[in-house]
Amino acid sequence: MKSNVPLLSREEIVSEILNKRALAREFDESGLSLRQFSLSRGIDRSSLSSCVQKAQSKDSSVLLDRRHFNPGRSTTVLPVHIQWTKGYIANFPRVPLTVVVDELNKVAEREGWPQISYWSLKRAIGNQATDEMSVFRDEDNDFYQKHFPVGRRAISVPLQMVQIDATEAEVWCIDMNTGELFRPWMSAAIDCATRVALAVHVHRSEPNAVDVLRLLKEAMLPKKNKQRPWFGIFQGANTDNALIYKDATVGAAMLKLGVDWQHSPKGCSGANGKVERLFGTFTTRLFTKLPGYSGRPNAKKRTELQGAIPFPLFQGIVDRFIDTDYSARKHSELNMSPWEAWLENLDQVPNLIFDVKESSKAFQYPVSVEIRRGAFNLENRVYKESALSRLNGKTVAVMCDPDGLTKRLDVFLNGRLVCQAVRDDGDLADDLNEQRTERIIELRAMRKDAEAELAKVPAAEVFPTVKPKRGKKLKAQKSADLSSVQILPAEEAE
Repeated sequence: MKSNVPLLSREEIVSEILNKRALAREFDESGLSLRQFSLSRGIDRSSLSSCVQKAQSKDSSVLLDRRHFNPGRSTTVLPVHIQWTKGYIANFPRVPLTVVVDELNKVAEREGWPQISYWSLKRAIGNQATDEMSVFRDEDNDFYQKHFPVGRRAISVPLQMVQIDATEAEVWCIDMNTGELFRPWMSAAIDCATRVALAVHVHRSEPNAVDVLRLLKEAMLPKKNKQRPWFGIFQGANTDNALIYKDATVGAAMLKLGVDWQHSPKGCSGANGKVERLFGTFTTRLFTKLPGYSGRPNAKKRTELQGAIPFPLFQGIVDRFIDTDYSARKHSELNMSPWEAWLENLDQVPNLIFDVKESSKAFQYPVSVEIRRGAFNLENRVYKESALSRLNGKTVAVMCDPDGLTKRLDVFLNGRLVCQAVRDDGDLADDLNEQRTERIIELRAMRKDAEAELAKVPAAEVFPTVKPKRGKKLKAQKSADLSSVQILPAEEAE
């Protein structure tokens, strides 16, 4: 839609003209040549010359040549730009060049390098030698690792970098409540240095931000399982660009714990290669041996005929595989098992000593509730506190634990802690008693109706006068010859 504002009255047009005039004035006052000034400011020399000439005109409209003019983007690509680009593509294979330019300009702003445009970098890559060009054209990272000095980041310290991801498991499970066949989801956190699976969870459907918090909590805090002695606060963690990892609650938790929370570039699936290989290990070494493996032809139809794994048992199967196979099996790159790699580098693990109770609070997430009659209801549980009586009708934030509701919950209003609400189990017991009472009344009414119906039936049909004998006498009676039984007349029987 066209704007009704005059051309020279628009804010963006005025800003462009003023910037160009200021640039020309700065060049005149600098006393430098066009080449020297353009190199110092990262501007193309021909663009600078055109700007200086047009700024001398009294007509401001001549500066509106409609061409892209950004003093921060240079057409001159320095060797540092090429070196950084090589290293970035080596760390993130198959990343789009547009993402490389955006990330490079962020680094350039921080380091004081001239910023460059997309086409400048693309032309500079095209002018590289043939062997270097093959890195970008063929996206051959192995070739890059052999022939160029900048390689992947070497991670040798446990918990220095942890990769986190989620995927749909290649196996069919059955819902025990509905009988539905479905493919569960898996989320995992793996240590890049030791290949230790810090936590692996299975989900009924695609995980959400609360599931991510639950996974991170198990990965960092000490575990009850003695076969998994690994814990500690991460130094850094890398995920993909899924929305659940960019959620504010997850980011806030990592900020409180001091974790460098990173996201791999879009279109770069190889950035989380270690956790992807972990999922591949589950598929090749576990799922292919289970009923309901989805990698077979007509897998779902076969599963309907042959049966599937009940979903409540799936988490236990995964845990057993981690403890007995994955953690104890020799890893090709480590030349040892993840168990041994963790124990050998235990002295290098950072953040092993921390307050578990305080750190667990970092994983709590806020839930909005409304205060009514000095209490609030959350998941059919009533929480009360005397301080809540002054907040009737207001909406407050309650901090919940991802593992489930606790006995006490912190209540916040406008970012300030108001009180700590306590779960009223008495009300819950009263509700259960009311339900039990209603059920008893219902059963009594059913019994009364049944008795009324029985009263209409003759007593001889309901209660027979002759009761069968039990035990050995009954068996003897069945085996006796009925022909030997004598039927006496009525008079003798009396």
